[in-house]
Parts: sequence; C-alpha cells; structure tokens
Amino acid sequence: MSRRSFQKQSSLLALTVVVGLLACLSARCAEARSPTSNAANGKSVQQITALRQAKLYQRAQRTAQSLLARRPQDAQAHLAMAEVLRDMGRTPEALKEYTRAFHLKPNMVEALVPLCELRLTSADRELGLSFARMAVLAAPHNEKVHRTLIEALIATDRLEEAEKELAPQLATANPDVQVLAYKLSRKKRDLSAAGRHLDEAIRMSPRDTQLLLLRCDLLEAVDDCPRALETLERAIALEPKSTEVHLRLASHLENHDLDFPQAVKEYRTVLQLDPDCVPAVCGIARCDSKSKDATVQLQILVEKRLASMFNLRSQLPTNSRH
Repeated sequence: MSRRSFQKQSSLLALTVVVGLLACLSARCAEARSPTSNAANGKSVQQITALRQAKLYQRAQRTAQSLLARRPQDAQAHLAMAEVLRDMGRTPEALKEYTRAFHLKPNMVEALVPLCELRLTSADRELGLSFARMAVLAAPHNEKVHRTLIEALIATDRLEEAEKELAPQLATANPDVQVLAYKLSRKKRDLSAAGRHLDEAIRMSPRDTQLLLLRCDLLEAVDDCPRALETLERAIALEPKSTEVHLRLASHLENHDLDFPQAVKEYRTVLQLDPDCVPAVCGIARCDSKSKDATVQLQILVEKRLASMFNLRSQLPTNSRH
C-alpha cells in the first residue's frame, strides 16, 4: 500500500469515527430534550418484556414494531425486537436486529452476549468469540459475560485459555459454572471428570431438566442406556408437558433402545402437546420404516441375544466361569 493510499484510508476512518460520534451525541441530546418520550419508550420495552413472559409473541412483535417506527435509531428498540424474534424462533431476523443494536451502541452487553451465543451455533464461531471478548471489555466484572467468553473459548477449541478463565469461578456454588466445567472436560475427552461436574450441577439444581438432558447425553456416550432412560423418565416426571423432553425420550427409544413402538408412542404424545411439531411427525415415519427394515430387525435380534448371553454369564458362580 502506498503512503498516499494509507493516508487516504486513515483520513476516511477518522471521518467515519467523527461522524459516528456526532450521530451518537445528536441522538443523546435529542433523548435528553424529550424525557417524556424516553419514559414512554421505557414503558414500551417493559410492556414487550411482559408480553414475552406471557408468550404473547404476536402482540409483543407489534409493540416492538411500533417502538421501532418511533425510534429507528434507538439500540434498545432494536434489542427489544431481536429478543421477540429470538423467542419466536426467527433466528436470522433476530440476528439482524441484534447486529443493528450493536452498530448503534457497540458496548451494549445485552446485544453482544446473544450475538456471541447465536454465532457459536453457526459456522461463525470465531466471530462469536470476538463478540464475547468485546462483551468482557464492555463489562469486565460481569460474571455472566465471563461465562459467555468461556463458552466461546471451549467452542473454538481454546481449551487452555478456557481452563484459566474457568479456574477462579469453580469455587462458586453455581450450576452454570459446573456445566462449563462439564463441557470443557468432555471437549478434553475426560468423561469421568465431566460426569463429576454434571452430577455436582444437578445436586445444586435438581429440578433443572436441561441438566438431566445433558446427563442423558453423557450416559449415551458411554453406552449406559438403562441409566440414560432412567434419567429421561426423571425429567418427564419434572416436566410432563415439555415437548423437548418427550422428543428427547422418543429419540433415545428410537436410536438407542431400538424400541420403535414405544418411540412412536412418545412421538404421538409430543403431537398431542404440539400438533405442528415436524420432528415428531418425521420420527413416526422413521420408526414405521425401521420396523419394516429386515436389516434393522436383525440388528435388534443380535443385540438381544448378546445382552441375554451377557446377563447369563454375569449370573454364573465365579468358579464356573473358568
């Protein structure tokens, strides 16, 4: 790059920063001149939050749209819309609104954290890590922000840095910290340590079904299907109307126990709770197909024979095994 080009780009960058600062200053001055408007906007945000909590998402969206029409340059308005869209499962649209909020207010932790979380679930994990680091700079003493950074470090395989960040928090009695330790241990393939951390998290929060679902994942990973099924039944007892938990139980019955009739029964339970649940419809179709597949039926027969032989051998007296 030539010296003239470099100077030109530097001047352009400086001009962009100045324009941005002037725009922010202008917006703040406008807000300061209209305290009544600010109060009304704050009331709108509270109303949106209340509607979200009541799961009245269509009304919450209309309220957010009205707020955005009045305040298109308000980061808080874009954040409110983003949260409604995320609740509705409209992730790409929510991502755009979080990004707009971030552009209007780059140190807005409430936008940086979900931007990180959403990017970590996509192919842009490195970008998610960048958002996490920005959030830590914006709120260095916020424990939730630090946990978000640890999550991002684990997701991007920076395990040593994640371990250093996690170490000071392990002394706190917080199930979220234990879950992070579980995820880090699993990434390091230390399933024994992962199990200890997860059991500790469940001890701290025994009614948290998400922790029980994680425990099921771990038990399936070590091929302990009976305990995995027991864990899922415990989760069902805690949340009998949860479509997520019933789907997870159906998936276990289908893919691990190869019990297709019971799996279909669980998928039908899901459809009773949510008639539009596509995964349940697809699950029933898969189970019907597998129950007619000769190869799958042979696999089931072999596994039952092996299990029977193992049980018989375990019941024999010790001296008769030689």
